[in-house]
Amino acid sequence: DQRMLRQETQHLVQALRNPAARGRWGEMQLQRALEMIGMIEGTHYLQQQTAIDDGVRRQPDFIIRMPGDMQIIVDVKTPVEPYWEALEKAETEGARDAALGTFKKNVREHLKTLSSKEYWRAFDTPEFVVMFMPTEGLYSMAVSNDPALIEDAARSNIILASPTTLMGLLRVVMHGWQQQKMAEEAKTVATLACDLYNRIATFGEHMQKLGRNLSTAVGAYDDAVGSLEKSGLPGAR
Repeated sequence: DQRMLRQETQHLVQALRNPAARGRWGEMQLQRALEMIGMIEGTHYLQQQTAIDDGVRRQPDFIIRMPGDMQIIVDVKTPVEPYWEALEKAETEGARDAALGTFKKNVREHLKTLSSKEYWRAFDTPEFVVMFMPTEGLYSMAVSNDPALIEDAARSNIILASPTTLMGLLRVVMHGWQQQKMAEEAKTVATLACDLYNRIATFGEHMQKLGRNLSTAVGAYDDAVGSLEKSGLPGAR
């Protein structure tokens, strides 16, 4: 298993040698996760939305929409270059330790920058931001190389998320959307049922009126026939 994981990592490293591809990688991984859950852009999530608060421009990478107009901000700009360097160039233990040290420093700096943006001031979101790390290996390296990272991130209103943990969060959000859709459909059915009941009640009133009119008509008919038989026909005979 370790050999296969190492081979897959090497293949991924080779595929992402292009800096532009690396920059887009986190974004593509997150969008893939959203699509796997069944989320639709524009309905369940938004990209690169801008808001101005006290003259400060804020533009998060992704906004996950929740029922009730709440939102979750997701950042995908976790610095990954030192991570790739640790995988690609660390031929010696010293080189690897240096790459890991740079990686730890960059993650901490990004954490501080992300916390200072305070997205919740401009968006209708809880006071936290999800910092997405696009592979389990990247997440594992970050938390194992810096044991206090998760706790310090939480104190800074940042939630670290690997693909697995993010998928769990997205499933909970999608379940909320499904429950809201069911509630809306139930409300629609109830409205239609009430309208149908009123229509049937009105139809019943018309039938009762028709019955009374028919009864009156039959009575008049019987009276007319009786009068004809008693007085009209004897005279005619």
